[in-house]
Amino acid sequence: MMQRFCNSPEVRRCPLSSAGGRPCSGCNRSCPASKAGAAGCKKAALAPSPASKPLPRQQLAPPPEALGIYYSTATGKTEEVANIIKEVLGNAAAEPQDIGDVPDLAAALTDPSLDGLLVGAPTWNTGADEGRSGTAWDDVLAQVKGLSLQGRKVAVFGCGDQHGYGDYFCDAMEELHSSFAAAGADMVGAWPTEGYEHSESKAETKPGFFCGLALDEDSQGELTEGRIRQWTAQVLQEMGVKAPTAAA
Repeated sequence: MMQRFCNSPEVRRCPLSSAGGRPCSGCNRSCPASKAGAAGCKKAALAPSPASKPLPRQQLAPPPEALGIYYSTATGKTEEVANIIKEVLGNAAAEPQDIGDVPDLAAALTDPSLDGLLVGAPTWNTGADEGRSGTAWDDVLAQVKGLSLQGRKVAVFGCGDQHGYGDYFCDAMEELHSSFAAAGADMVGAWPTEGYEHSESKAETKPGFFCGLALDEDSQGELTEGRIRQWTAQVLQEMGVKAPTAAA
């Protein structure tokens, strides 16, 4: 039954404020202002309950970012791939960065807060022995080789065109791989060549395996996301990094 509160002009204050237990005149229940001491029944009826005040929102610290993603791109495709990798990894990875925009290369690649690195490049200068990506990587790989990356786990990914440049498919990926290996990094993320249609690749460092994830956005773009999901799961395991929790 709805509670009534006395609101006659004669009743200025709730009798229960001082009487401590008697119902107000005209009410059939105790007035909620009984402990207020100064609020009239009518005002008490209109006043919001303290419990109705919104509780402060709890501030949660973001989960740590375990992996750094560094890339460079000639046409934008490697950047797109880096963003898909980030999307798949979620909070297990930092935002991708173009290596050409990194102000302090040594600090970025040796950042102790990261458990590993994912580095990617396209192959633009086909047939070249050095400078195969045609991107900012070509300007910094000599510096990468001079770093001390002992114990740092690194995986590489790359973009190429199997049909247009089938003799040089993802060659730049091997150049990244060998440069980081020369710096002492622990290289992970080898990927099988099964399902590809290239003729040759410097990135095929072991029979039946690329040194990292090879992607072809021109001829097999529909396979990119699935390959990324499988490869990142493999890399997380090889690096000993906990897989991200799927969103509810």
